[in-house]
Amino acid sequence: MEYKKISVLIVTYKQANVIGRNIESILQQKDYGLHEIVICDDCSPDNNWEVIQSYVEKYPNIIRAYRNNPNLGIYGNSDKCALLHGDAELFCWLEGDDALEPDVFKGVQEYITINNVDVNEAVGIFCDYSSVNPMGEKFTHPNKKILSGKAPLSLFVRGLVSWRASFFSQKVINQFEPTILDRGLALAELLFDSQWFRNVKKIYYCPIKGSIYYTEIGVSTQLGYQSSFKKEQALTKWTYFLENGFAIDKMDEYWFKFKVLQTKGLIEPTFGVLLKAIFFYFIGMYGYGFLHNSKFKSNFVPIVRCLIKK
Repeated sequence: MEYKKISVLIVTYKQANVIGRNIESILQQKDYGLHEIVICDDCSPDNNWEVIQSYVEKYPNIIRAYRNNPNLGIYGNSDKCALLHGDAELFCWLEGDDALEPDVFKGVQEYITINNVDVNEAVGIFCDYSSVNPMGEKFTHPNKKILSGKAPLSLFVRGLVSWRASFFSQKVINQFEPTILDRGLALAELLFDSQWFRNVKKIYYCPIKGSIYYTEIGVSTQLGYQSSFKKEQALTKWTYFLENGFAIDKMDEYWFKFKVLQTKGLIEPTFGVLLKAIFFYFIGMYGYGFLHNSKFKSNFVPIVRCLIKK
């Protein structure tokens, strides 16, 4: 079997204790089309770079590593890594604390052959992924909803599919545009992560586990960005998406209005804002399985708590 060339893109910062696990999980795939590992270290103050270099010395024909000086920030580093992607046929994105599941490349290569996937088109191959919390509990996150017939971007902004454990073709990544970096990390994150869903034209679902996401140890968690993502920065990102033509249809527009109202409800809670948010939530989720959406409580309980405190 002639395998498609697959490269893995990694961004990392201050992850010396886990970057080896990441790289080893990729090297296990080398018999099934591994082309390159492209690593961008964001001027880590620990010995992250030294660990990376030890692997470069062992695998100089596989690993390309870059060290920023000065530090570019999470999405400045991500932009750089995306632009250095190289000449593979498919690309998989990993963060430094993630890892690939054993035999995922083998499964994807077999899926490509069986389904006659043309990787010369702007394709995305979506697999399931696992998450492991600090207590060691492992959960599976299916990406099967990508086959629902809805636009990939529409599914992504509703949190129904993920870029994790996904493989994108050269035509997808060649459309990459540098992220807006001066309006907060929340907007930068959404703009960066959504590009893969905005640029993909043909989608496939490979029903295997592709990668492992280790929660609460990533760069944004280390740097304490999560709380700001939920209020002012969240308001900036959803307002930007609402006002700049990212909605595929009216349903997306309603969804973005819900997200804006939801965030306003956390900043300055009122019953009027809560009722409007609920209204736009149900309209924006119509046709997306809102009656079974486990995230309904998490979308509104924080606003209710803010109202009670007020």
